[in-house]
Amino acid sequence: MTATKEFLIGQFNIFNEKIFNNKLSMPTFNLFTSRSGPVGMFRINKKNGKPKIWINNSIEWTEETLISTLIHEMIHQYIRTVIGYNGFISHGWRFLKYKWKIKRQLGIKITISGKNLPYKKRKSVK
Repeated sequence: MTATKEFLIGQFNIFNEKIFNNKLSMPTFNLFTSRSGPVGMFRINKKNGKPKIWINNSIEWTEETLISTLIHEMIHQYIRTVIGYNGFISHGWRFLKYKWKIKRQLGIKITISGKNLPYKKRKSVK
């Protein structure tokens, strides 16, 4: 599966309601390719203060792993923008609290790292 902005926006709306009571504002979604970088990132745009979620399209996504990664980044957004925590430890007890809550309520496993996710096969050059 290839990540698209349309898919991410649709899933964001679903899980913003189910998990975060619609408290998250719609981020800007950016797709990037990197075979050595992170699978996803959450950042605040320094110029305008708006949230941004980056998704790595070099990953061989399944719907399950893409949704789990999106929710992972949404947890970061919630902690930063709703709770107001901007500390050093990004996967600390606040993150774990939501990770476990989501597993109990929805059965969705949120991982801390995407290092287990496979990359898309490179196209051979003939």
